[in-house]
Amino acid sequence: MSKHVLSGIFAIAATSAAAQSATPATLVVPDPAHTWAAAQIGSVLEGNVSYHEGSLLQALSLAKAGGVGGVVEIRLDTSAAFESGRVVCYSPAGRKLWEEKVMFNLGGGEERIARRFADALEKKVSGKRCSQDSGD
Repeated sequence: MSKHVLSGIFAIAATSAAAQSATPATLVVPDPAHTWAAAQIGSVLEGNVSYHEGSLLQALSLAKAGGVGGVVEIRLDTSAAFESGRVVCYSPAGRKLWEEKVMFNLGGGEERIARRFADALEKKVSGKRCSQDSGD
């Protein structure tokens, strides 16, 4: 997916999320190799969700500056000896509030593994909120 198309997806999602609620947004930071997973996983989180194209460090810096309820990081590691997927929720101060992981692999190549991980993580985080008061 081109960076231009990705920017458009993030802009539309951010505008929609901002219109839904005046509550502080949860910034979703996509896995750089699988940016499509941010929209899939972000769509099932509770609350006002916005998408951040930069790094986790940049998102946490924005959160510390105010106006952000939490930061969600998505990692789909399909190139290591033991592939894994995870979604981590951080408070605006950078403290880990919760984490969901998957570690199954039925083969099929990196993209297919990433899509399976995203599907499983979507189910695990569905309805969760990432904010200071949401620590599970």
